[in-house]
Amino acid sequence: MRYKPKHYAEALCDILDSADKDRLNDILEGFIELVAENGDIGRMDEIVDIFGEEFDRREGVVKAKVFSSHVIDRDMISVLKEHVASRTDALHVDIDQEIDEDVLGGMILSYGDKIMDASLRKDIKEMGERIRS
Repeated sequence: MRYKPKHYAEALCDILDSADKDRLNDILEGFIELVAENGDIGRMDEIVDIFGEEFDRREGVVKAKVFSSHVIDRDMISVLKEHVASRTDALHVDIDQEIDEDVLGGMILSYGDKIMDASLRKDIKEMGERIRS
C-alpha cells in the first residue's frame, strides 16, 4: 500500500510531538529510511512541504503573503498581522512581502484560502464595470 505524502507528514508530526528531543536525529533517520524503503523518496519534497504546513497548523502559525508595488512599512505589517490573527485565531502570523509592479497601488493580502484585494487595479476595474453598466 502506498502512503500519501500527507500521511507521512502527519505521522512524523505525531511522532515528534511526543519524542525525546535527544533522539530527534535517530527518529528523522528512521523516517527517511522508511520513506525510501516504501519507494517514496522521490516524494520527499512534497512530504516536507506538507509537514511544514501541518507543523505550523499545530503550533498556531498562519502564513500570509502581501503583494504591493513597494515595500510596506513595519507599522502596516503589524496591522496586517493583527488582521490575519483576528480572523484565524493564529498565535503567530508570518507575512512574506512580494513586490509586484502590476498591483499599481495598495496591496493584496492572501492567507489560507482568503484574499483581501485592496489594490488600485481592483478599484479601477470596478469603476470601469460601473461605467459600462
